[in-house]
Amino acid sequence: MAKIDTSGIDELCKALENLSGAGADAIADEFLIKAGKIGVEQWRAAIQRAGHVQTGGMLRKVGATKPKRSKDGSLALEVYPKGKHPTAKESRSYGSAPMTYAGVAFALNYGNSNLQGSRFVQAAEAAMEKPIQEACEEIMDKYLKKEGLT
Repeated sequence: MAKIDTSGIDELCKALENLSGAGADAIADEFLIKAGKIGVEQWRAAIQRAGHVQTGGMLRKVGATKPKRSKDGSLALEVYPKGKHPTAKESRSYGSAPMTYAGVAFALNYGNSNLQGSRFVQAAEAAMEKPIQEACEEIMDKYLKKEGLT
């Protein structure tokens, strides 16, 4: 018959409890802040690779929102170009609403009848997956070492 040794389980449970609650929120915030920085870098790189830099306005305006808690309790943030586009007075699809850099990015990404989309947003999202995963692993390792779990 197999013998199972359970020494250390109590310490492990106590350490994991310390990571839950306020500790978990701190970890999640750190994950999201780091992911936002990586997302901004990858968006900017994708914009440049796709050649969507005429004035550099959209490139400079790419940013991440602050982490927000959704209705289901999960934390999230968004990365996209923020702000109004300076030369477009009106959006053709939204009446008198001013054109935004996010709208410009949408048009360049998906295209329209006169412009083939470059799909640079999908390229940015694919490029950010691995760096975000690695960054989150580093952050989690840091917290686990802090609690003495590694």
